[in-house]
Amino acid sequence: MSIISTNYFDSPSNNSLSLHDIQCFDSAVGRYVVTAISLAYILFILPVSVFVLYLGFQQWKQCSLSGATVTYSDFFTYNMAVIEFIGVFGYAFNYCSTYAKLQVMLIVGAFLWSFIWPAQTLFPILTCVEHYLAVVRPITYRGLRQAGGVRIRNIITGSIWLICFIWGIFVILLVDHYYKRVIAAFVLILSLIVTVFCSLSVLRVLIRPRPGKVGRDRVQIDQSKRRAIHTILIIMGVLWLKICGNVITNVIRFSTQLIARCVAEGLAFLVILPSSLVLPLLFLQRAGKLPNCKHITGAG
Repeated sequence: MSIISTNYFDSPSNNSLSLHDIQCFDSAVGRYVVTAISLAYILFILPVSVFVLYLGFQQWKQCSLSGATVTYSDFFTYNMAVIEFIGVFGYAFNYCSTYAKLQVMLIVGAFLWSFIWPAQTLFPILTCVEHYLAVVRPITYRGLRQAGGVRIRNIITGSIWLICFIWGIFVILLVDHYYKRVIAAFVLILSLIVTVFCSLSVLRVLIRPRPGKVGRDRVQIDQSKRRAIHTILIIMGVLWLKICGNVITNVIRFSTQLIARCVAEGLAFLVILPSSLVLPLLFLQRAGKLPNCKHITGAG
C-alpha cells in the first residue's frame, strides 16, 4: 500500500528512496487518509494480536505440561500475530510521520508496514495446505506431525520471515513501482490457484468419502472435512477480495484527481485488513472465543 508522498525524498542523494506513486501525503485529504488508515489498523489489529499471543502463551504452557504439540495452523497464526504486531509499529510510525515529517520515521514506517505484506498472503496459504493434507493426504499429514515435519515447518516459517524482510527493503529501495506490482500480482494469483486446488480437492473427498468408517467415526470425519473446506473457502474469499481490491485501487490511482488517488489508498487498506484478521479470527473461533461461529474451526 502506498500512502506517502515522495516529497521528502526529492534530494539527489535520496532518489533511490522514492517510495510511493501517490502524491497525497502533504494534502489535507492525504493526512486524513493516513490518519484514518493508521488508527484503524492499530485499533483493529493490536487488540486481536495481543489476545492471540496471550492465548498462545497459555496453550504453550499447557502443551509443555502435557507433552502435546501445537497444531500447524496455530503455529502459523502465532507467527502472523507477531508480524502484525510489527505492522502496528509501522502504522504508528506512519501516523506520526504525517505531523513530525521526519525522513527516518517515514522510512522505518514504510519498511515495517511493507514487512507484513508477504506474511498476510503466505501464512493463510500454508494453513490451506495443512487442511488439504489433513483431509486428502492423511498419512502424509501424520508423518509431518513428527520431528522431521516440525523441522520442515520451522524452515518454511523462517523463510517467510526472510521474505518479509527482503520485501520491506525491496519496497523502500526500488524506484520503479511496476516491478513491485507485477511481483505482488504474481504472488496473489499463485496463492489463489493453490487455495482453489486445495478447496476442490477437499470438496471432492467430502462428496466421495472413502470406505472403511461407519457410524460415529464417519460423522466425525465428515465434520472434520467440512471444517477444513469452510476454512479454505474463507481464506480463498479473502484472497479474492484482496485481488479484486488491488485491481480497482490500481485503476483509480491512474486518475489525475488527487482526491481520487488518496481515496484509493483508503480502499487499498480496506482490502488488506481482512488478510490481517483472517487467521487470528479463525484461531479465536477454534479456541471457543467466537461462540457465534461454532461451525468454522480448524483442522486436526
